[in-house]
Amino acid sequence: MMAIWVFISMVFWNQDDCMQRCIIENGMHFINTPYQAGTLDQTDKETLVINSSAFDCVTYVEYILALSLYHCKKEQSFEGYLQALRYRNGEIDGYGSRIHYTSEWINNGVSNGFFKEITEDLGGKPTKKTINYITSHKHKYPKLKSGKDIKKINDTELILSNQVHYSIEKQNVDTMLEKLQSGDIIAIETDILGLDISHVGFVMREGNTVKFLHASESKNKVVVSEISLSSYLQSHRHQTAIRVLRAIN
Repeated sequence: MMAIWVFISMVFWNQDDCMQRCIIENGMHFINTPYQAGTLDQTDKETLVINSSAFDCVTYVEYILALSLYHCKKEQSFEGYLQALRYRNGEIDGYGSRIHYTSEWINNGVSNGFFKEITEDLGGKPTKKTINYITSHKHKYPKLKSGKDIKKINDTELILSNQVHYSIEKQNVDTMLEKLQSGDIIAIETDILGLDISHVGFVMREGNTVKFLHASESKNKVVVSEISLSSYLQSHRHQTAIRVLRAIN
């Protein structure tokens, strides 16, 4: 049976910052949990997969958010929050109903009131990008077989390609670090053709230093970055900019 980790100490927290505190404490509980890609694709039938023994960057963020929403809001079950985060309109209807692009995941989370995007407030600039990576690389997605699922993803790509959003180029991140809070969600944009966002994680403040709490493929586990968020971005040449989300209490 799945264990849902929510800490007793949280009961005494001020509800004004419950989500931020929950995100960090729940997130830190899973430090050193192994990194594993493809945990949602182990069966032919699309179902709600709940796995806390291994994460990729997205499943880690989803799991921690669902735990924190369950504790702080209790408007539905943990499983209900996880499904609402992961699936378009919270409904499971094949592989194409799962949210595959992080830009759509952001839209979905904002519309559900789980978090707000604060990138523009932090000085982000408007931008657009043509999104078509999945339908252009179908061979990388073995579960993308049916015409129905392909159409759903193609429709999403068209919507995202026409959508203006705000982002902060990585060379400008230092100018807004003091405004970030522990528990903020960082979505990292990429210059890979047709792809919007390549990595996600949480802000982790250590004194005046802003670090990155995330499921790291290179470290093969959940870690807090040894270097600052800004230095982390600079060390990855394909990472170009960030979007910032803040959980709503």
